Amino acid sequence: MTMEVSYQNYWKFERAALDIGHKGMGSSYKHKKSDAIRENTITSLQSAGSHGADFVEFDVMLSKDLIPVVYHDFHVLITYRKKKRNELENFKISVKDLSLADLQSMQVRI
Repeated sequence: MTMEVSYQNYWKFERAALDIGHKGMGSSYKHKKSDAIRENTITSLQSAGSHGADFVEFDVMLSKDLIPVVYHDFHVLITYRKKKRNELENFKISVKDLSLADLQSMQVRI
């Protein structure tokens, strides 16, 4: 690519920009206790729509039993406590390797 030609002015901008809610209107991080809407949740998607978003974007993965689930990452990080040393350890597993029941039984921690 030599970048000798630019298409910067190729597209005609005759319409207004669209307001798209990225993963709804939630956040992965709590800013205030009252703003505890998590991204990629039904509440987040509904909130984006009620605040005027033209579209909402979210991620869909397939579980082990081929059921579509809304989840952002390819992996789930599971924290468990070792028996003998009482230490916490993280275990990473793919969403595609967990059934819907497995995913629904998990508890989300922020």
